[in-house]
Amino acid sequence: MSLISREFNKLKIGEATGRFNKIGGWAWVGGLLLGLALLMIIPAKGISLILGSIGILSAVIAVKNIRETPIHLHLKRVSPPTFFFLPRRVSLPKISTLNGELRMLFMSSMLLWAGSMLLLTQFPMLAKEKGFNGRLLYILGLASSTISAMTYLKVGRSLRGNGMHNFFLGQEVRVIALLVLGASIVLTGYAFLGVSILGYMLLGYSWSLMSVSSTAIIAHKSSKKTRGRIAGAYNFVSSGGAIAGNFASGYLASTIGIPGDFAAGVVLAGLSLIPTMKMVKAEGHPLNFGLLLRSRGRGLGL
Repeated sequence: MSLISREFNKLKIGEATGRFNKIGGWAWVGGLLLGLALLMIIPAKGISLILGSIGILSAVIAVKNIRETPIHLHLKRVSPPTFFFLPRRVSLPKISTLNGELRMLFMSSMLLWAGSMLLLTQFPMLAKEKGFNGRLLYILGLASSTISAMTYLKVGRSLRGNGMHNFFLGQEVRVIALLVLGASIVLTGYAFLGVSILGYMLLGYSWSLMSVSSTAIIAHKSSKKTRGRIAGAYNFVSSGGAIAGNFASGYLASTIGIPGDFAAGVVLAGLSLIPTMKMVKAEGHPLNFGLLLRSRGRGLGL
C-alpha cells in the first residue's frame, strides 16, 4: 500500500490498487491450480522444491525492481563515518492519534473480521458433518479467489470519492454471504454444495470491494508520513479481530453448537455496519443498498 501511494496520486490509488490486487489474485488462483496439478504428478518433497524456487525467484525480482525512497541526511559540522547503521523505529500509531473516521473504520473492520471468522472457522466442520471432504474446501477457496481476481480492477475503477461507499457495499455483501452460508445448515447434498459455492463467491467479491477501498480510504484520510503506519495498524486490527473470532468460534461451537456460533458471527458482522454507516452518511452518500444499479459505479452491478 505504501509503495502504491508513493507512486500514484490519491485519485489514481484505487485503480492502481485494483490492478495490483488483480495480478496477485490471478497468481493466487494459478498457485491453487498449480498445487493441485503437482500433487497429482510428483512426490510431496518435489513440490516443496518447486514452490521454494518460485519464492526465491519472486524475491530476486523484488530486490531488482523495488527501491526504497532515498533518505537524505542533513548533518551539520559532522561527517558521517564510512559505515553507519540507521535504524528505523517500527511502531503503530496510537488509537488516540487517529481521527474519528479512521477509529470507526478500525472498529468496523475488527467487528467484521471477528464475526466472519466465527462462522468461517467452523464451516469446514459443518461440511464434514454433511459428508463432504477437503475437495469441497478446495473448490470453495478456488471459487472465492477467482471472483476476487475477476473483480479487483473493476472495483478499483468504480471507486466513488475516497472509497467509503464501496467499503460499505463490501460489508453488505459479506453479511449477505454469511447469511447464505448460515442458511446452508438446514441443507444437504447438492443443495448444500450449491449454496456453499454461492456464499464463497460472495465472500470473494466482498474481499475485492473492501481490500481495494480500504487502501483508498487510508490514503485519503492520512498524511504521507503516517500512511504506512496507519495501513499497518489497520491490518493489525483486522487480523486481531480474525484471530479473536478463530479462538471464540471453538468455544461457542462447543457450548451453544454450530448454529449458535453462526448466529453470533452474523450478528457481529451486522454490527460492523453501524460505524461505517455513520461515515457514509456524514459524506452525503445515499444508503439505498442498490445491489442492482450499474450506472456511474453505484451499487454492485450484480
